[in-house]
Amino acid sequence: MFRLTALKDIFHSASISNKLERTYWFLISVYLLVMVAAYLAHFDLESRRRDLRAANQALEVASQERLSRVNQKKKIEIARKMLAASASAGLSYTSWDERRFNLKQVTMNRDQSEKLISQLGRSKTTAFGAEQFEISVKDSANSLFLPQPKGSSLVVTIHGTMLFSQPH
Repeated sequence: MFRLTALKDIFHSASISNKLERTYWFLISVYLLVMVAAYLAHFDLESRRRDLRAANQALEVASQERLSRVNQKKKIEIARKMLAASASAGLSYTSWDERRFNLKQVTMNRDQSEKLISQLGRSKTTAFGAEQFEISVKDSANSLFLPQPKGSSLVVTIHGTMLFSQPH
Protein backbone atom coordinates (compact mmCIF):
# COMPACT_ATOMS: atom_id res chain seq x y z
CA MET A 1 0.00 0.00 0.00
CA PHE A 2 2.88 2.18 0.58
CA ARG A 3 3.80 1.94 -3.03
CA LEU A 4 0.39 2.96 -4.19
CA THR A 5 0.36 6.08 -2.02
CA ALA A 6 3.84 7.08 -3.12
CA LEU A 7 2.84 6.61 -6.73
CA LYS A 8 -0.27 8.64 -6.14
CA ASP A 9 1.88 11.36 -4.57
CA ILE A 10 4.22 11.35 -7.55
CA PHE A 11 1.36 11.68 -10.03
CA HIS A 12 -0.28 14.28 -7.88
CA SER A 13 2.94 16.34 -7.62
CA ALA A 14 3.50 15.88 -11.36
CA SER A 15 0.01 17.14 -11.97
CA ILE A 16 0.68 20.16 -9.74
CA SER A 17 3.99 20.72 -11.45
CA ASN A 18 2.32 20.47 -14.86
CA LYS A 19 -0.33 22.99 -13.76
CA LEU A 20 2.36 25.33 -12.43
CA GLU A 21 4.29 25.03 -15.66
CA ARG A 22 1.20 25.79 -17.72
CA THR A 23 0.39 28.73 -15.47
CA TYR A 24 3.97 29.92 -15.76
CA TRP A 25 3.89 29.80 -19.58
CA PHE A 26 0.47 31.43 -19.63
CA LEU A 27 1.72 34.32 -17.49
CA ILE A 28 4.82 34.71 -19.65
CA SER A 29 2.62 34.76 -22.77
CA VAL A 30 0.31 37.36 -21.22
CA TYR A 31 3.34 39.44 -20.16
CA LEU A 32 4.80 39.31 -23.66
CA LEU A 33 1.46 40.27 -25.21
CA VAL A 34 1.17 43.20 -22.81
CA MET A 35 4.74 44.31 -23.63
CA VAL A 36 4.10 44.09 -27.39
CA ALA A 37 0.83 46.00 -26.98
CA ALA A 38 2.59 48.65 -24.87
CA TYR A 39 5.37 48.99 -27.47
CA LEU A 40 2.85 49.33 -30.28
CA ALA A 41 0.83 51.85 -28.26
CA HIS A 42 4.00 53.85 -27.55
CA PHE A 43 4.97 53.77 -31.23
CA ASP A 44 1.45 54.87 -32.19
CA LEU A 45 1.54 57.63 -29.56
CA GLU A 46 4.86 58.96 -30.89
CA SER A 47 3.51 58.88 -34.42
CA ARG A 48 0.43 60.81 -33.35
CA ARG A 49 2.59 63.34 -31.48
CA ARG A 50 4.64 63.94 -34.64
CA ASP A 51 1.43 64.37 -36.61
CA LEU A 52 0.14 66.81 -33.98
CA ARG A 53 3.37 68.85 -34.11
CA ALA A 54 3.19 68.99 -37.91
CA ALA A 55 -0.47 70.03 -37.76
CA ASN A 56 0.32 72.74 -35.19
CA GLN A 57 3.14 74.08 -37.39
CA ALA A 58 0.85 74.10 -40.42
CA LEU A 59 -1.79 75.92 -38.35
CA GLU A 60 0.78 78.52 -37.27
CA VAL A 61 1.89 79.08 -40.87
CA ALA A 62 -1.73 79.37 -42.02
CA SER A 63 -2.50 81.77 -39.18
CA GLN A 64 0.47 83.99 -40.07
CA GLU A 65 -0.47 83.89 -43.74
CA ARG A 66 -4.04 84.85 -42.90
CA LEU A 67 -2.83 87.74 -40.74
CA SER A 68 -0.52 88.85 -43.54
CA ARG A 69 -3.39 88.79 -46.04
CA VAL A 70 -5.64 90.76 -43.66
CA ASN A 71 -2.91 93.39 -43.26
CA GLN A 72 -2.34 93.48 -47.00
CA LYS A 73 -6.07 93.94 -47.58
CA LYS A 74 -6.11 96.84 -45.08
CA LYS A 75 -3.15 98.48 -46.84
CA ILE A 76 -4.86 98.12 -50.22
CA GLU A 77 -8.04 99.68 -48.82
CA ILE A 78 -6.06 102.60 -47.33
CA ALA A 79 -4.23 103.10 -50.64
CA ARG A 80 -7.54 103.16 -52.52
CA LYS A 81 -8.96 105.72 -50.11
CA MET A 82 -5.84 107.85 -50.47
CA LEU A 83 -6.04 107.69 -54.27
CA ALA A 84 -9.70 108.67 -54.17
CA ALA A 85 -9.00 111.56 -51.77
CA SER A 86 -6.07 112.80 -53.85
CA ALA A 87 -8.10 112.58 -57.06
CA SER A 88 -10.95 114.59 -55.52
CA ALA A 89 -8.41 117.23 -54.42
CA GLY A 90 -6.93 117.41 -57.92
CA LEU A 91 -3.78 115.56 -56.94
CA SER A 92 -4.29 112.47 -59.06
CA TYR A 93 -1.05 110.71 -59.90
CA THR A 94 -2.05 110.73 -63.58
CA SER A 95 -2.10 114.53 -63.72
CA TRP A 96 1.47 115.08 -62.49
CA ASP A 97 4.86 114.77 -64.18
CA GLU A 98 8.32 114.94 -62.75
CA ARG A 99 11.70 116.27 -63.79
CA ARG A 100 15.00 115.48 -62.15
CA PHE A 101 17.39 118.36 -61.41
CA ASN A 102 21.09 117.71 -61.11
CA LEU A 103 23.16 120.89 -61.14
CA LYS A 104 26.61 120.46 -59.59
CA GLN A 105 28.84 123.41 -58.83
CA VAL A 106 27.27 125.60 -61.53
CA THR A 107 28.46 129.22 -61.56
CA MET A 108 25.64 131.78 -61.95
CA ASN A 109 25.22 135.46 -61.36
CA ARG A 110 22.89 136.49 -58.55
CA ASP A 111 19.97 137.37 -60.84
CA GLN A 112 20.04 133.95 -62.53
CA SER A 113 20.29 132.08 -59.23
CA GLU A 114 17.46 134.16 -57.73
CA LYS A 115 15.24 133.38 -60.73
CA LEU A 116 16.09 129.64 -60.52
CA ILE A 117 15.39 129.46 -56.78
CA SER A 118 12.07 131.30 -57.15
CA GLN A 119 11.00 128.78 -59.81
CA LEU A 120 11.73 125.91 -57.40
CA GLY A 121 9.23 127.25 -54.86
CA ARG A 122 6.04 125.37 -54.06
CA SER A 123 2.75 126.37 -55.62
CA LYS A 124 -0.56 124.71 -56.53
CA THR A 125 0.98 123.39 -59.73
CA THR A 126 4.56 122.64 -58.64
CA ALA A 127 6.48 121.03 -55.81
CA PHE A 128 10.24 120.51 -55.50
CA GLY A 129 11.85 117.85 -53.35
CA ALA A 130 15.51 118.65 -52.82
CA GLU A 131 17.94 115.86 -52.06
CA GLN A 132 20.87 118.28 -52.09
CA PHE A 133 20.78 122.09 -52.14
CA GLU A 134 23.81 124.31 -51.73
CA ILE A 135 24.61 127.94 -52.58
CA SER A 136 27.93 129.56 -51.93
CA VAL A 137 29.88 132.63 -53.05
CA LYS A 138 32.60 132.09 -55.62
CA ASP A 139 34.93 134.70 -54.16
CA SER A 140 35.64 134.53 -50.43
CA ALA A 141 35.67 138.35 -50.25
CA ASN A 142 31.97 138.44 -51.21
CA SER A 143 29.05 137.76 -48.91
CA LEU A 144 26.05 135.56 -49.55
CA PHE A 145 23.67 137.70 -47.48
CA LEU A 146 24.83 141.29 -48.01
CA PRO A 147 24.25 143.29 -51.22
CA GLN A 148 27.04 142.69 -53.73
CA PRO A 149 28.24 144.53 -56.78
CA LYS A 150 26.84 143.60 -60.20
CA GLY A 151 28.54 140.63 -61.80
CA SER A 152 29.35 138.80 -58.56
CA SER A 153 28.90 135.07 -58.99
CA LEU A 154 27.43 132.29 -56.90
CA VAL A 155 28.10 128.56 -57.07
CA VAL A 156 24.88 126.54 -57.07
CA THR A 157 24.37 122.82 -56.49
CA ILE A 158 20.82 121.48 -56.73
CA HIS A 159 19.87 117.80 -56.86
CA GLY A 160 16.22 116.76 -56.57
CA THR A 161 12.86 116.19 -58.23
CA MET A 162 10.38 118.78 -59.47
CA LEU A 163 6.74 117.69 -59.65
CA PHE A 164 4.37 119.74 -61.78
CA SER A 165 0.79 119.32 -62.85
CA GLN A 166 0.01 118.71 -66.48
CA PRO A 167 -2.26 121.14 -68.23
CA HIS A 168 -5.71 119.67 -68.84
